[in-house]
Amino acid sequence: MARDQTAPLQRGWTTGACAAAAARAAFAALLTGRFPDPVTIRLPGGQTPSFALALAEQANGTARAGIVKDAGDDPDVTHGALIPPSWNGRRRVAASASAPAKGSAR
Repeated sequence: MARDQTAPLQRGWTTGACAAAAARAAFAALLTGRFPDPVTIRLPGGQTPSFALALAEQANGTARAGIVKDAGDDPDVTHGALIPPSWNGRRRVAASASAPAKGSAR
């Protein structure tokens, strides 16, 4: 079924915006012990969207938050993907289990 061409487009978010919001939530959890949900970020154009957390984990000095990407009416291959950056103390760790650590060989 085709989209109604008179209806306004549904707003979506970039992978970077989702990752920034998730990273902000994880960092806040490291600082305060609590995950902000929803988490708000400021975009370059001044907008302040809020994102609901789909993942919030904290243990052993590491915090991980995740947001499910909503690409709106212009979906890409990452639409619906969980974007889960992690923080370990003051150092950012890999965004996914399959990403190699910096400086390591695959």
